[in-house]
Amino acid sequence: MLLNKPITLEDIEGVDPELHRSLTWILENTLSNDVLDTTFAVEVNSFGVLKVHELKGGGKDIQVTEDNKKEYVR
Repeated sequence: MLLNKPITLEDIEGVDPELHRSLTWILENTLSNDVLDTTFAVEVNSFGVLKVHELKGGGKDIQVTEDNKKEYVR
């Protein structure tokens, strides 16, 4: 990020192996509503306060689907 270069999935592997495994699983498997209930938003605990961070405008209302999972991982 300091070099203003995009972060890749491979970059994440060294920093957060669990996140890397989860994102890789999403890419390698077929998604359906009963398998994954995720939106384009993440919850972040900041000093005991849970905040929702949208990954794109209106992200908390956009379900991750088979059609948009690559965008979600990117």
